[in-house]
Amino acid sequence: TSVIAGSLTYYNEFLITEASSQLWIDGSGFAAATTAIALMTGFRLNASNARYAEGRKLIGSVHSTSRDLATNTMMWITLREDKKRMIHLIKAFSVAMTFHLNSKGAHHSIRRCLPNFEEQVYAEYQAELLDIFSDDQNEDYLQMCSWYKMNANVPLGI
Repeated sequence: TSVIAGSLTYYNEFLITEASSQLWIDGSGFAAATTAIALMTGFRLNASNARYAEGRKLIGSVHSTSRDLATNTMMWITLREDKKRMIHLIKAFSVAMTFHLNSKGAHHSIRRCLPNFEEQVYAEYQAELLDIFSDDQNEDYLQMCSWYKMNANVPLGI
């Protein structure tokens, strides 16, 4: 609509000198069109905001459940090695889920237009898992990296 208005203004001001040959548009059509566009934009914004809020609520419940599971692990699993493995897997689930839901994980500075986008994302995934496992020869770490590389449709394949 702004292109039409700008074109008419240019035509009327610079190309036509006689008042009788000037073009104009009735304002009621313009008002109806802008009102319809505003309503559609409002509904779309409301729907996207609702999806965002629902996603935040679900991610929050996953984190809360992970903390509860970690607490129960510390209380009820007796072997130290089993506790350590379970805690690492609980932490790694959040990382794997973040990268599963968002192709860039939480790294918004990585640009999709770069030629090595996939390699950068995979390197960030490995770095975040290494923060958890601290050993690049850990069996769970290697298995999670292989599942990510295979583009499996699950956050964890364990």
